[in-house]
Amino acid sequence: MHKNASIAIFIIFLATAAMAQEYAIDKGSTIIAGMASFTSQGGDLYADSDDNRATSLTISPIVNHFFAPNVAIGAAVAYTREAQDDNSYHTLGIGPTLSYFIGAAESATFPYLSAGIRYYNIGDEDDTIGGTDIVLGGGILATVNDNIGIVIEAGYHIMNLKHKDWDESMSGNIFSVGIGIAGLLY
Repeated sequence: MHKNASIAIFIIFLATAAMAQEYAIDKGSTIIAGMASFTSQGGDLYADSDDNRATSLTISPIVNHFFAPNVAIGAAVAYTREAQDDNSYHTLGIGPTLSYFIGAAESATFPYLSAGIRYYNIGDEDDTIGGTDIVLGGGILATVNDNIGIVIEAGYHIMNLKHKDWDESMSGNIFSVGIGIAGLLY
């Protein structure tokens, strides 16, 4: 009987904690979002000597947990696979993020700013490049209903990569724009 009472108290605690958040960006809330993109490039500019198109698929999930109202810490992953004819390689980046959302309980849209760092591994099984990507971004989370939202985001990436055979690392930057869907848990 003692074990059943402990289980009942634990279930009541979980139910209370799950209902304690009042809105999507309140303390204790979580947002799980994902974006995906596919590109197919061809023509004289992109096709190889055999006229094969270059294709790429990118999947970017992110989880944000609000440790204070409007302020979230999270983790982001970016996976890209690029292929052309028999040649292919992948890019995997993973790392922490910190985000600040603007809004309150009555808001339907939540603009936000975010910063993070991703540690990258690029290549195939025989040849890899590693490094970092500092990501500065912002966007808007627009709620569709209480538990679903649309994310529109722009980001600036500051990349620094090094191959084991290079004397020095190389740096570059990327500007990105994306759209995705989010699950709102509060």
